[in-house]
Amino acid sequence: MINVKQIDQQWAIAIMGTALIVAAFYSAGILIAFALVLLPFAATMAVRISSVFLVLFILFSYFRLHEAFPVLMPFKFPKLLALASLVGIAWHLIVTQRLTPYWHSSLLIFACYLAG
Repeated sequence: MINVKQIDQQWAIAIMGTALIVAAFYSAGILIAFALVLLPFAATMAVRISSVFLVLFILFSYFRLHEAFPVLMPFKFPKLLALASLVGIAWHLIVTQRLTPYWHSSLLIFACYLAG
């Protein structure tokens, strides 16, 4: 059964999102409005396929692919991939609790060394 309260909430979110995108278009331009349109999809993808973002982050950081191709430098791909990886890991650790962190006793010694 469809809940009327849920439908009202969805309409309110849609209207506020549309108003935000229109305001961004008139104040900052088409690029910011386009980025706001893609933001929910990017966040969903960061959570769904977080392992792909982790592998891409390692590839871009280790092999410096963004420095090999100068046209990629302004996009700051390692920083964006790191952010997407952290969002995905935080989501799975905190919200869905599908990841369980493993803490070995040697990590305690390492943490004490770094703290002291």
